[in-house]
Amino acid sequence: MIKILQIMPAENWWAVYDDDGEAFISKLVSWALVQVGNEETDRSVTGMDVDEEGRIEFCQEIENFKNYVFAKTYDEALRLVEEESE
Repeated sequence: MIKILQIMPAENWWAVYDDDGEAFISKLVSWALVQVGNEETDRSVTGMDVDEEGRIEFCQEIENFKNYVFAKTYDEALRLVEEESE
């Protein structure tokens, strides 16, 4: 079970997904400090995103999640992702 310990703003952060070979980006809702087990060493920070039905999910649990990108606008984020894939 994943326990959320803290939620932090994720301003200017985007999640990158692979949509049949094409990059798809989505603005993060927040960062979450999570604990997966019972030990403090089982903690990590993960991005949270909204799915098509409005549910908030951990990015790493979404099958086609690739990585994160920092950008002020959607266009800048998309440009960075495209440059990365060249």
